[in-house]
Amino acid sequence: MLITMILITVLVLVAMWVIESIKIIGPDEMAVFVVFGVPVDVWDSGPHFVPWAFGLIYLKRYPKKTYNLEYKGIDVLTKKGRYPDQDGAEVYGAVSIMVDAAEYLNFPRPDTPVEEKKTHPLIRTLRAGIPIDEDGLREWTREAVENAVRLAFGQITWRQAAEELKRVNNLVAEVFRDVDGAIVKAGFSSGHIKLAISKIQLPKELEVALVGPEKTRLQAEAATKDAEAQAIDRLGTILQVIALSEGITLEDVKKRVKDDKKLGARLLGYAMKLHAEIEKADRGAFFQLESSGQNPFLDMIALWRQMTGGGGKNPPASGGGLPLAPPPRGRQ
Repeated sequence: MLITMILITVLVLVAMWVIESIKIIGPDEMAVFVVFGVPVDVWDSGPHFVPWAFGLIYLKRYPKKTYNLEYKGIDVLTKKGRYPDQDGAEVYGAVSIMVDAAEYLNFPRPDTPVEEKKTHPLIRTLRAGIPIDEDGLREWTREAVENAVRLAFGQITWRQAAEELKRVNNLVAEVFRDVDGAIVKAGFSSGHIKLAISKIQLPKELEVALVGPEKTRLQAEAATKDAEAQAIDRLGTILQVIALSEGITLEDVKKRVKDDKKLGARLLGYAMKLHAEIEKADRGAFFQLESSGQNPFLDMIALWRQMTGGGGKNPPASGGGLPLAPPPRGRQ
């Protein structure tokens, strides 16, 4: 009877030990198998047998997620030099600017290729003591991030930094993934980390130097686009006049203009001249569009006939200097 009780007790203890030794690694996790303080293997998600030994054999778990770590207000100093980097280009002085950076990082996966006799990178991160909580990980990588950003910006001028963000990011990434850097030595590779510049804050006086000319350029482009739009609107009226003069439909005129790009361009040019003259009239100036000494509408019809070889049912009569709009009141 006593022997039976002892056997049952042993079986129960073994069963409890086996159950306690079965560990489940979650679908969003991976782990390093540690035996008596020595990292032995890297395991992926799923059930695993980890012999219970009073905590001497255990799993060190790591999340599979990608961390998004932000670093605000990194003070960097740009270099003094020419931009573009060529003779005759303007020289820009060294300037201190503020930069925001974002780091995207994930721990090495179990299936990461490992060279023969090399240690798995996740085991290297364990030995480096890298924390897995976001705040701790941010502080652990802060020095490497700030050094990479400062080194990259020290190779370019402030003007280049403001205008070539893509090249700046490439420089930062190149420095950050340096094989001799602390991040890579800790087990992270180019596939596990990415550093990008999210914001560049120039001193106010430099922002004015950049924004002023750009604002002027955009205003000039907007004025040109507006003039072109109004000229195109007036061109519709001109095409209607041509259709009536030639005794054809407006659709026929539009088709000929669409098929003949040169004709369309010249008609649009006339329309823009007409728009400019009407603008003068709106400002109180008498306008007279000079074009071969004829009325511009008639000139456009003549241009139409010249380039299309058309002969109309209602040939236009030439007129010298007929105003397209009456002079403003008070100047008659």
